[in-house]
Amino acid sequence: MEDDFRIRAENLEQQMVSVGRMLALQNQILEESVAQFNQGVITAADYLQEVNKQLSFEIQIATLKVGMEQLKIDYLTHKGLL
Repeated sequence: MEDDFRIRAENLEQQMVSVGRMLALQNQILEESVAQFNQGVITAADYLQEVNKQLSFEIQIATLKVGMEQLKIDYLTHKGLL
C-alpha cells in the first residue's frame, strides 16, 4: 500500500514538472504576444487566447498541488497519524 502512495506522489511530481515547463514556455509566448499586440500584429482575441492558455497551466499546477496535499492526508490517515 505504501508503494501505491509513493507511485502516486511520483506521478504527481512528474506532472507538476511537466506543466511547470509548459507554463514557462507559455510565459515567453505571452511576453511576445504583448509586444505583438502593442504593435498591432495580433488582435485582442489572439492575445486573450494566450492569456487563457497561461491561466489554464496555472490552474493545472494548483490542481496538482491540491492533489499532492490530498495524497499526504490520505497517507497520514492510512498510517493512523491523522
